[in-house]
Amino acid sequence: MTRMKTRVGRILIHIGAIAFVIYLLLPVYSAVIAALTPESKLGAQLMIPVYFHWKNFVDMWKVIPLGRQLTNSFIYSIGVSCIILAVATPAAYALSRFKFSGRQVFLFGVMVTQMIPLIILLVPVFVMAAKLNAINTYAAVFVTAAATGLPFPILLLKGYFDTISSSLDEAAMVDGCTRLQAIIRILLPLAVPGLVSAFMTTFILGWAQFIIPLILITDTSKMPVTVGIYRLLGETTIQWNLVMAATLLSVVPPMLVYLVAQRRVAAGLVMGAIKE
Repeated sequence: MTRMKTRVGRILIHIGAIAFVIYLLLPVYSAVIAALTPESKLGAQLMIPVYFHWKNFVDMWKVIPLGRQLTNSFIYSIGVSCIILAVATPAAYALSRFKFSGRQVFLFGVMVTQMIPLIILLVPVFVMAAKLNAINTYAAVFVTAAATGLPFPILLLKGYFDTISSSLDEAAMVDGCTRLQAIIRILLPLAVPGLVSAFMTTFILGWAQFIIPLILITDTSKMPVTVGIYRLLGETTIQWNLVMAATLLSVVPPMLVYLVAQRRVAAGLVMGAIKE
């Protein structure tokens, strides 16, 4: 009887997991259906792709400068990732290695900043950018997105550095290394999985930026793909087939980057979750 209950429980768990995955993938499947459907046939069917209208994937390149916008998204992703890692790595190292006064308060502040809605910062960000003549500049998006995306990488890297024994740093300094040399030669090579996972999370953060470039970028040549797709939404009509085709193509680059680095990302997230 106990074995039977265990089997039934496992079956129910599997059924529930499968149902949950289907629920998560249903919007993606609907987007695929719409992307393969002619505009005149949209809404006629939703479950099975029967048209396979690949012309949608060709027409969208004529409607918006998708190639340029994908390049811009890549630029934003790289820029945001580099700035965040440049700031988060030393901050995480300090939180992991130094027991200074106010350390816990700082950690609490880092976690609290994750709870601040971005929408309430948009007006002051726009005013500051306008006063600095930074509207329509890549730097404005880099700095703003990096500032809002710093908390999680700091906490992730701090947790990862905690798993690396501080005796390695001390041994390197005893052998004649400065602290900076010990970090570069000893700590960072050991922390590659954590750094890669932090880079990937920030890369995806940069790729998914929408609100920030929407208010700071009006030059179409500097718009990311997220804003470009938004511009397809007209006031009276919306070409959902082109919108969905562009959306599906826009997720391919970050997906490929993630697939290349997925092993190190998984290792970094697991190790970064270990607490002191």
